[in-house]
Amino acid sequence: MKKSFDLNLKINKIPKFIKRLYKVVNEPTIKEIYWNDNGNSIIIPKKEEFIKNVLCLVSKTREY
Repeated sequence: MKKSFDLNLKINKIPKFIKRLYKVVNEPTIKEIYWNDNGNSIIIPKKEEFIKNVLCLVSKTREY
């Protein structure tokens, strides 16, 4: 039971930005950001489209 409790504490400490970014990257309907083929980094193919359509979902800023 202690391991589960420790894991929950670690999950709750993840910054909101990272949680939002993870959710957006894993959303199949969002094409402006996605995982690379290895799944170890993200791709933003069109910066302008990402800023216009997605950035507001993960950040309060509009600056890239």
